[in-house]
Amino acid sequence: MDDTVAASIARGETAFGFTHDHGDYYVHSEEEPTYAIAYRLDGLLSVASRHGLRMHRDPRPGTWGVSPRRPASMDLLVLESA
Repeated sequence: MDDTVAASIARGETAFGFTHDHGDYYVHSEEEPTYAIAYRLDGLLSVASRHGLRMHRDPRPGTWGVSPRRPASMDLLVLESA
């Protein structure tokens, strides 16, 4: 989740509507919070750093944040030992 995707969500242009803000992450459904979760990259990297990990390469965005179509692919983040 970044500001660009957040703006797309607000316009209804994404496969999931992550409208339930929990700080560093958002959920699509409060009734089924593990169905779809979107994390802020800075929050993920902070947790990774605390556990001795860093990004191996830039994240690869999935299709969920740029298209309302489903099925949608998820983002990919690869971490490695720091």
